[in-house]
Amino acid sequence: MTLYVTFAKEGNKTFNGKKMTNAFDVKSSDGLKLKFYHFDVAEVEPSALLCLVHGMGDHVQRHLPLINYMNGQGICVMAFDQRGHGRSEGLRGHSPSYDILMEDINLLISQAKEYHPHLPIVLYGHSMGGNLVLNYALRNARGIQAVIASSPWLRLAFAPPRWKMLLARLIYKIWPTFQERTGLNAEKLSHNPKVTIDYANDPLVHDKITAAFYVNLLEAGEWAIAHAHELKVPALLLHGSADEITSLEGTKTFTEHAKGKAKLHVFEQLYHEIHNEDENEKLFSLLVDWIRQHVVQ
Repeated sequence: MTLYVTFAKEGNKTFNGKKMTNAFDVKSSDGLKLKFYHFDVAEVEPSALLCLVHGMGDHVQRHLPLINYMNGQGICVMAFDQRGHGRSEGLRGHSPSYDILMEDINLLISQAKEYHPHLPIVLYGHSMGGNLVLNYALRNARGIQAVIASSPWLRLAFAPPRWKMLLARLIYKIWPTFQERTGLNAEKLSHNPKVTIDYANDPLVHDKITAAFYVNLLEAGEWAIAHAHELKVPALLLHGSADEITSLEGTKTFTEHAKGKAKLHVFEQLYHEIHNEDENEKLFSLLVDWIRQHVVQ
């Protein structure tokens, strides 16, 4: 597949003459312009590259604390605003199929290899992104050495009413682009009130999800749990014990089914966005140690 890349002026930074952050556009297989970001390492030779996949309604810039920490530890980051999110094109909260989301992650990894062809790649995803990266590791795993899923949306922390599920599946068949609000409670993202306020006031955040996206994600989460034993790369799963958005029990079940191929770390009393809690540097340190243990030669 040919990639059409345009480098943009936004967000470019330099350090001692070296370009540190590039924002650029990549055209998807179905013609959407997706916004990509490359965060390079400044003063040392990088040891690994983290490919970041954000969650539903989210965008890359909300993960800057994690990205900056990784850069400070000699780990480059490649990320993109997913279709229908952030500065990327597409109907908000929609994808025409799950397979095309896997193709978008292929683009992410291809771009990572363009910049750093010799670095080991770790695929990292949060929430809905956790669903995607685990499925990628199970269905493909091409080009990656490890996978990390933070608060993965394998199952929701609450059970939607049966009638609502039946209605969603019906609408999916006749009107896949039908949009609903996610109903996400921003106060359950983090104990830090500033995170809640910033989220509510962020013009790039949205609360939309289509019938197609919702049904495909639910089915893909269950598929990943059922096929967890097929993991071909090391996997680290992370979850807060007080997460009321995605299911810790679903993450535990995936880990059990992986039969030793995945490790789960539970952060006591933390909410959904463990990377945006006050204790986030404990998480970041754990991530770096795990990457160095399993990926860096």
